[in-house]
Amino acid sequence: MKNYTVTTSTNLINLCAGAGIFTDATKKQAERLLVENGSGCPIEQLGAMIWMCSDNSIGKYEIINMLNIERLYFYKNLFPGVGSINDIYYFTNFDGRTVKASFKDFIISILGKTNDFGKGFDDVSLIVNGSKVVWESTDD
Repeated sequence: MKNYTVTTSTNLINLCAGAGIFTDATKKQAERLLVENGSGCPIEQLGAMIWMCSDNSIGKYEIINMLNIERLYFYKNLFPGVGSINDIYYFTNFDGRTVKASFKDFIISILGKTNDFGKGFDDVSLIVNGSKVVWESTDD
């Protein structure tokens, strides 16, 4: 599985097109953005890359916020059966402890300031309606 910073390449392209950002990028810059997104570069760096290739009608931090929201929904889709990102679930963590948290808070606690989501993630599970759900890979 790729270590996506935000989402799949297709979804990132759609996000940028839909928001009218990254419109001033060259083909080489677009290719670099997708490579960086697929290699887990810091989300702030990805946001800065998009912002520098935009017409500046949307600020850098607003772009980073959009990327963070998109990232939450990307990871939500890796867990079949998850409803809202704000719903409360029970998670079995890396060390075997079960914790109760919203899906959003769970993802943010794992990602923190890094994008090393794949590290040990095979050992994480989620309980949805009493059934254990494991994550699914979503490669382009």
